[in-house]
Amino acid sequence: MTAIVCADAGAASLSMQWGVGPCRPDHSEFRKVGEDVLGAVKYLLCALAVQPVCRVATDSLEAALAEGLAALPEARRARYREGAALLLGADDAIRARIFGRHAAVPVERVRELGFDALLAATRAPVLDAKLLGMPRREAAVVSFERLEAVWGPMTAVSAVSFTPELVGAVVPMTGGSSGIDPEVPFPGYYRKLEFSVRQLKCFDETNPESFGDDEIGIGGTAVHTDGTVTQVGRKTYDDFSDGDSEWLNWTFASFTRTKPKSGGIIYDTYGVFIALAEVDSGGFQKALDKIYAQVQDKVKAAIATAVTAGASPFVGPFLGAVAGAVAAWVADKLIEWVISWFGDDLFPVKYATLTGPRGFAFYPSDKWIHEGTGYRSKDEWLKFYGHGGHYGVRYYWRVSDWVNGSAPQ
Repeated sequence: MTAIVCADAGAASLSMQWGVGPCRPDHSEFRKVGEDVLGAVKYLLCALAVQPVCRVATDSLEAALAEGLAALPEARRARYREGAALLLGADDAIRARIFGRHAAVPVERVRELGFDALLAATRAPVLDAKLLGMPRREAAVVSFERLEAVWGPMTAVSAVSFTPELVGAVVPMTGGSSGIDPEVPFPGYYRKLEFSVRQLKCFDETNPESFGDDEIGIGGTAVHTDGTVTQVGRKTYDDFSDGDSEWLNWTFASFTRTKPKSGGIIYDTYGVFIALAEVDSGGFQKALDKIYAQVQDKVKAAIATAVTAGASPFVGPFLGAVAGAVAAWVADKLIEWVISWFGDDLFPVKYATLTGPRGFAFYPSDKWIHEGTGYRSKDEWLKFYGHGGHYGVRYYWRVSDWVNGSAPQ
């Protein structure tokens, strides 16, 4: 999604491209949705911090926020309570700047309403269909060029369809160019995609170092290209001090890639949201994967309301990728705000993405290594700073399980 995801601009057009965003949505309408959801999350967090509630809907965003607040040590919980009270008691102009349209809802009602009802309590931002590349009237003709300009390179009616002549002309998995037009679909695809964490390394132990070694928890969520969110079970490792490492070789997330359709260029974006926590500190960080899963669904639903019936068959499958990128940005901004306002020392969240053509020729670059029956990317690092410490997560992507599209199915 060129409008949102920070990808490797130097990669070939049909190479797998990855980014470690999250990027600020540079499209006004996507950014409008992200900022609106962020304002609601901030308001609900402050309301719960000042007066926690005992009864919230199971598996709701407010339940995840309440869980994070309840896990805070009492001294830090008091700091959250005091900071939230200052914001909630500020004048209308300040409240509107922080919480957006949601500030119009009395704070005593916020906890009763919950997130979904809070969004519905006041008029939602109106998204401009024209800016989204969609026709304003249901019967209007869809312009693929306009759609692609906003949503990314997802379909092209001029692309060459699968034909017997093309199948015979293509040589699978060569080390370089096959000598054909790189925009021509390849009659086969990799069915399996994995994100693996190889290593968790302590570059600098968290403070105070004199109190003993760190115990670090790592977890998160996986975001399929269709927007499906799956929570990743959290793992905990202890006895970290400066320079220590844990070699995990952990398949953090596994995706099954969709079988391509003949004709048209389809790109998929997969993402993983990674949360790191210093276990002894307790608190908000532990609930981040649950919070993200909820925010992802809210962002996707908000963007979907702007999609007309006539355009939805074309952009519907890409709502998940757009929502994943926007939701990652929202989660990142939420943690940044919590750190700056409440003085907490959380590890900021990390979001890694992989974008590539669905079922087309895969042209290995110098960033990819042939391994067994597939390819894996060279190792990359995600760096986490917080609690006075510095940690790194070493990871790679892998594609495997090749399906020959020219063979009888």
